[in-house]
Amino acid sequence: MPSLVRYGTGLLVLVCALSASAQRRRPGITGGRSIGGQILYAASNRPVQGAYVSLELESGGTARSATTGSDGRFQFDGVGGGVYHVVARMPGYHRASRRLDLTLQPRGYVMFSLRAKKDSRSGQAPAGQDLISVHSLAVPEKALKEFEQASEALLEKGDAEAGERHLRKAIKLHPNYFRAYHLLGTLYMDRQKWEEGKKYLQQALAINPQFAPSYLALGALHNRQGQPKQAETALRQGLDLAPDSWKGHSE
Repeated sequence: MPSLVRYGTGLLVLVCALSASAQRRRPGITGGRSIGGQILYAASNRPVQGAYVSLELESGGTARSATTGSDGRFQFDGVGGGVYHVVARMPGYHRASRRLDLTLQPRGYVMFSLRAKKDSRSGQAPAGQDLISVHSLAVPEKALKEFEQASEALLEKGDAEAGERHLRKAIKLHPNYFRAYHLLGTLYMDRQKWEEGKKYLQQALAINPQFAPSYLALGALHNRQGQPKQAETALRQGLDLAPDSWKGHSE
């Protein structure tokens, strides 16, 4: 599913390479590929600063490590080809991990939503930065699970019908779930249902006007329809937010 791989979010998003935070290199792990990403709090969609990110080798051991900046982003450059596990850790939050195959792809992008652990004594999430600053963006647990199931169905199993079903459930549970709208839009792009794809991408941007992947996907959609002016407008908006996006520049 080329459109999903290029422009989807929540799991693997091969969209853009972002600014690097501090990295510690392991000698011998070099190459021309790169892995980037962003970590957000699941409850508020705010960026996580200071999260520890490690790039684990499939065969075992850590190739690189980094900590996220104020924008929640991290970057590993000069990565060799192969299979990696990108692992995110933050005290008080569940560990998150994604498998990424760079055997053929030159760049990879992952996005994590960290969920808070509950305090065993109070049953409440720990106090800290993960506060719901904008109520409309707070994602309920059930909606998060539906989105994760949709991502797995689409990106790992290639089951479009199951993916669409889970995404619609996620949106029904949380009507402001912009990532679900975005992924549904890219699903319709992949089916060449342009108007439906456009509708859901625009809904994602109406909720979160700062979400670069939706602008980039919308630009690609306009290109497929032979609408270069509309494509350029959307792509420039996306590139203003993600200036290093090689997919955006390519479009």
